[in-house]
Amino acid sequence: MPMFHFIKKIKSQSGFSLIQAMVIAGILGTMAVVNLTVMNQQNRANKKNDDLAKAEGVTSQIRQLLRDPNRCRHFLGDLGDPATFGTPPGHPIDPNGDGSVDDGEQTVLQNTRAITSLSPSAQTAINPNLILFKVFGTYNANSEDVYNGLKIINFQTGPAPPGMAAPGVASLMVYYFPERSSSYLQGDMNVSGEIVIDYSHTGGVVTTCAAR
Repeated sequence: MPMFHFIKKIKSQSGFSLIQAMVIAGILGTMAVVNLTVMNQQNRANKKNDDLAKAEGVTSQIRQLLRDPNRCRHFLGDLGDPATFGTPPGHPIDPNGDGSVDDGEQTVLQNTRAITSLSPSAQTAINPNLILFKVFGTYNANSEDVYNGLKIINFQTGPAPPGMAAPGVASLMVYYFPERSSSYLQGDMNVSGEIVIDYSHTGGVVTTCAAR
């Protein structure tokens, strides 16, 4: 029976009794809770979709930067912080050195990283195209750089997407969490983006690469 007719039927009788009023209040209260729950779920879904769109935008910017072989090589092939950049051997993109990144060979980039057009020895100042990645434990809490409302958790190399697997092809996953979140440990708020890269290696360590 529709709610309006139910209430009208009760009201048409000799007024509202206390019990009838309590029943109506309970029904209305339940409806309010259900509506609030649905609204909260919808808001979370909208924020998630917004974060996914932001992640695609930032990932696209990173992909464009890494299409420059020099940027890609400095990012994956050189270890160290953005001030000194350290020295090779670089990132173990293919740990067993067989020429293909296989399932189970996913590796997170270690140490502080930067995507920049400058060579390691010349990297002494912030470049307009610089994107930093900071590893947990090497910086103060909540000091990650913000890109379009997102913070980068880490970068991870792994097998190429299905249908694209081939020697010298891998994926670079970028994991983010929204700026509004207090920590990346709130995993249900994290989002990611994927970049396909072509690479060459020596002994399983990347030596040259470029994003597609």
